Amino acid sequence: MSPNFISIIALYLPEKPMDPLYPVLFNTSVLIAVTALHIYWLFGGKTGLEFAIPNYTPSRKRYNNLNKFKLFFATVLFASMSLFNIEQAEIINGIFYDDFMHWGHRIIAVIFLFRSIGNFKFIGFTKTFKGTTFAKLDTYIYSPVCLLLSIFSLIMSLD
Repeated sequence: MSPNFISIIALYLPEKPMDPLYPVLFNTSVLIAVTALHIYWLFGGKTGLEFAIPNYTPSRKRYNNLNKFKLFFATVLFASMSLFNIEQAEIINGIFYDDFMHWGHRIIAVIFLFRSIGNFKFIGFTKTFKGTTFAKLDTYIYSPVCLLLSIFSLIMSLD
């Protein structure tokens, strides 16, 4: 008698499917990296901006006149999200109440879900402008990472 397909697959599956710390570590590392990049841009760095801001056409550059207030706001937002995840990983304790943590992760999940869906023009899976470098990176890297951040934040809000 030969073993069936399910029993063969079951031999290779771990007993515990996912350590609850993996989503926290993924979100924390991505958000800290994005925060650091925004701080670099806030203090005048230019490297990588052509890949981070959507353009109408490949020849038109939109990053020459950055709005420092919007960049500061985005930096503070990403830093706050990083802090949520650092507390979830129990590296720092006692900053936020548990109910605030749960709702904060739900809000983070919604923000990144909307970012991954997009605005039907320049960003997300629903964008219509697709010929630029940013659009290609958004399709294959930025939007899938935002979707993972959303899913993992939702998982963390249920803990």
